[in-house]
Amino acid sequence: MKEMFDVCVVGHITKDIVKIGNETKMMPGGTAYYASIALKRLGANVCVATKVAKEDLFLLDELKKEKIPIFLGETPKTTIFTNIYHSSSDEREQRVKDIASPFSSKDVKDISSKVFHLGPLSKKIFL
Repeated sequence: MKEMFDVCVVGHITKDIVKIGNETKMMPGGTAYYASIALKRLGANVCVATKVAKEDLFLLDELKKEKIPIFLGETPKTTIFTNIYHSSSDEREQRVKDIASPFSSKDVKDISSKVFHLGPLSKKIFL
């Protein structure tokens, strides 16, 4: 019998490139990343359905540390955002560099969950 999850978070884990002044750092991000970690820490039995390119699988390390099951779909590229913060941390410029392959019902057909949380980051996330 398949495991029944409380919540399956569906969305792209992103590679975020953050520029603040002269400093640039790379970090995982996206709705699926932050929502799944928050739900797990609140005690929910949560999983993630996402798509990340093979060379960016390290973006999933924190989810693995949190013991969040990951259902990984295929994609040739990872969704990448560049976030440039100017003089005020309340203002940012965001650029989309790449978008991973969209999701369809086939990506979650083998997942049993009470709730599916859809975390779109762009209009091209679902078929």
